[in-house]
This record gives sequence, structure tokens and C-alpha cells, in this order.
Amino acid sequence: MRYDSSEILEEFARLADLVAYEFENIPHPMVAELEQRVSLPQGSYLLSICQHRIREKQILRHLSIATVPFQSIDSSRAVAECHQKWKAPVLLKTCMGGYDGKGQRKVDKAADAKAAFQDLKGD
Repeated sequence: MRYDSSEILEEFARLADLVAYEFENIPHPMVAELEQRVSLPQGSYLLSICQHRIREKQILRHLSIATVPFQSIDSSRAVAECHQKWKAPVLLKTCMGGYDGKGQRKVDKAADAKAAFQDLKGD
């Protein structure tokens, strides 16, 4: 099934009484639309959180659930600053779309920050 077709989604909702999803790589807007048409016990809000690494970590912290140190960054310079601040290798991750190692780069030295940042910008 394609997850980006409104026509297919409409037909699917017409045929279903209840829908559940089991992985997070379904476009949130489609799930939110589906939620308006058929029972979706998990809802779409949880999916919007799980699909975005920063929102996910912020919610976990809000719930007093421990996370590793993290910071939202927007430049290779910010990656190098994190490396200096934490005095350790950092794992640079995209906010969305990564899974099983995709969308991630380990930065062992501050000098590697620019290449890692540029590499992920191209993903």
C-alpha cells in the first residue's frame, strides 16, 4: 500500500473499522487524516513525536525519563562546540527519517564535524 495517496487512504478508511500502525515510517499527515475517518487507538500525536528525534527527547525529559545529553544543532560549528562541551565523541543524527544507523554520523574529533554535518545534509 502506498502511504502518500489520499485516494488510497480514503478507500482504506472506508473498508476499515479500526486501524493500527506498527512502525513509525508512515507519513504523519496521512495518519492524522486517517484518524479523522476511522478509529485509530494509537492516535497520530504519538507518531508525530516518535518521528522527530528532538521532540521525542524533549518529551522524555518532560516526563523525567533520562536521556543522553543532546542538543539541536544547525551548523558544523555547533557540532564541534558539542564535541568540545561534552569532551567525547558525539553522534550527529538527523531529526527525521533515520533508522538502523541511517541518518547518523559519529564525530570522533571536532575537526570531523564539518564533513559529518555536510554528509547528513545530503541524506
